[in-house]
Amino acid sequence: GSSALAEERAANLGSYQRNREALSKWREKDPKAAAELFGEARSLDPDSPLLPFNQGSSRYQAGDFERSLE
Repeated sequence: GSSALAEERAANLGSYQRNREALSKWREKDPKAAAELFGEARSLDPDSPLLPFNQGSSRYQAGDFERSLE
C-alpha cells in the first residue's frame, strides 16, 4: 500500500543523500569515510549497481584491497 511506497521513497532519498555525502568525501580525498557512506547508501538501496562499485573503489583507494572486492 501507500505505507510501503512511502518507506521505499524514504530509503531512496536516504540512499541518494548518503551517496552525495560519500562523493563529497571522495573529492576531499577521504576514501575511508567515502566507503563507509557508500556502505550506508547500499544498505538503503541494495539493488543499486553503482553503489557497490563506488564503495569498492573507495576501499581500494583507502588501501583496503581485500574488502574492495565485496
